[in-house]
Amino acid sequence: MNPQVILPLISRRRSVKIKLFLFGGLILLSVALFSSFLGVNQFKLIFLIAGLLSLWVGGMFKDHNIIGKIKITTNEIAVEKPDSVELFNLQGIQSLKFQLLGIKGEFYSMNSISIKQGSDNLVMFNYHGEKKEFLFLLEEPQAVSLKAIFEVWKQSNIEFWVDNQTRKHLNR
Repeated sequence: MNPQVILPLISRRRSVKIKLFLFGGLILLSVALFSSFLGVNQFKLIFLIAGLLSLWVGGMFKDHNIIGKIKITTNEIAVEKPDSVELFNLQGIQSLKFQLLGIKGEFYSMNSISIKQGSDNLVMFNYHGEKKEFLFLLEEPQAVSLKAIFEVWKQSNIEFWVDNQTRKHLNR
């Protein structure tokens, strides 16, 4: 049986709401820091808590839209969008690289209260001289299937690179 994985193809969405929460949080934290230098300590805690909450809320908004899917098999990569389908045979692909920065639901660090949205993952390659880049969403079950494909590629001597910054052991 040939392993395969279907990943949601996404595009970045930087809404004004997200930017306002993040920018507002930075402003409030700056005011808290500045007030401590001036000796106005009664408001420092309020600005500190409000700034941290604003940054946390800004980080919880969904930062992407699903625009299609990427199907990865042991032989090809297929990218399906509502108006088109592109098939890339592995034989024609050069410089295949996966940048895996997070799995949906994974914590940023051991003592973090924020979780990753799994939307910072990228597959990049050159296909017949044309550079291709696709952003995708990665969830736990798909990470297992992706690892199985990497294993088959490794055994088949297919050249690829994995920049893995998730907590899963997905490296070659």
